[in-house]
Amino acid sequence: MSERRHRVEELFYAALERDREERASFLSEACYSDPDLKAEVESLISAHERPGRFLDDPVFGSAARLIADTRVESPAGRRRPFLWVVCLASVIIATVFVYAAVILVQKGGGSASFGWSEVRRGDEWFLSQVDPSGPAADRLRPGDRIINMNGVPPLGSVGTMLHRRELAPGETYEITVERAGEPQKMSIGIEAGPSVLAIRLAYFVSSLLWCAIGLWIGAARPDLSVARLATATSVAVGLVFLTLGLFEFGTLWAPLHVVVGYHFLSRFPTGASLRGRWKAILYLLYFAGGICAAMNLAFDGILLARGVS
Repeated sequence: MSERRHRVEELFYAALERDREERASFLSEACYSDPDLKAEVESLISAHERPGRFLDDPVFGSAARLIADTRVESPAGRRRPFLWVVCLASVIIATVFVYAAVILVQKGGGSASFGWSEVRRGDEWFLSQVDPSGPAADRLRPGDRIINMNGVPPLGSVGTMLHRRELAPGETYEITVERAGEPQKMSIGIEAGPSVLAIRLAYFVSSLLWCAIGLWIGAARPDLSVARLATATSVAVGLVFLTLGLFEFGTLWAPLHVVVGYHFLSRFPTGASLRGRWKAILYLLYFAGGICAAMNLAFDGILLARGVS
């Protein structure tokens, strides 16, 4: 009976990896000498592709019981490569989180208060608000166009965020703005801002849970393509949260993590592959997302190398 269960589950998952048009010929060839085996697998697939009735469908019957109480190993050739990926990723991610914990201890809840915020208009950046009780009060004004900060102009879509990242309370910075058509350069101090420890801890714990759950899914079912997609999605989202909330140097492979998440949701829970125009759209999303992610990684790499300073 154990061998029978093994064969049913093996064929079940192998069939799910194929398009519906290919399944009939695949099962006919794989079960040519055992029509009952083919019927069991087909009934299981039929119930599996109707998730709302999966447990109540009488067709599920004995085929479900064949594998419900057994965790069967899939062929080693299909499991081993992704298990190695999961193991390597686990080591790398564990190292990243150890480093993140060190950064969290060092930063604590401290934050710097500049007393102003900015907004992008076209290709230029302007002051949108100035705190009347902050360190820039009576110096900067809403509507001032930012020319540069510490000699470096605002960057792309992030403005001066990256200029301010390296500054701490008690330090000063130089900012040049244009007001009424005239450039004005001034030196302004930085005050201590409110504690953000709770926010940093929330990002740290959330990202840790995303990564841990993703790696657990990949280790538990490396034979399922939908499980592999779940792993990629969870780990990608978790690391994006970590970089946004703690490292503060960009979003890594965004928006590619959204595309992978869409790919996973499009195949969950049945595991059926996309076909036709939906498959073409998925390829297009991967292409566009890959280009954006490559640009983001290149930009973040320059910043990490302090290319803007």
